[in-house]
Amino acid sequence: MKKFIALLIISSSLWACSKESSTTTNGNSNATDSIRYVVNTTNAQNWSGYYLDENNQKVNVTDKPSGWEIIIVNKAPKPRPIEVSAIVMAQNPGDTFSVETKIFVKMGQIAFHYYKGISKLAETSTSKATLE
Repeated sequence: MKKFIALLIISSSLWACSKESSTTTNGNSNATDSIRYVVNTTNAQNWSGYYLDENNQKVNVTDKPSGWEIIIVNKAPKPRPIEVSAIVMAQNPGDTFSVETKIFVKMGQIAFHYYKGISKLAETSTSKATLE
């Protein structure tokens, strides 16, 4: 009976170690970290800006419509910054416009920035967070 219990403990330990290593990338549990960036605008021209991709590299985007979103799976070591930024202008001088940027991780919102403006000046909305 003692041999059986010892074998059971050893088997459980080996199983736990193999399960842990299967979800680890670069020494961090990144494999299940999905990041979703969203940009919404109202009464604004198409927006331009950037986001930080799965490898934590800045990706420039240009001339995108409202409702834009992208979902990536993190490959960078944690902790790491995550960020999305959008620059917009009103469609017409004197129009009221808005821009919002959002970041979701594992489908929960973790960052949000909203800007409401009036004029033909360009305005920026940037959401930032740290993926732990």
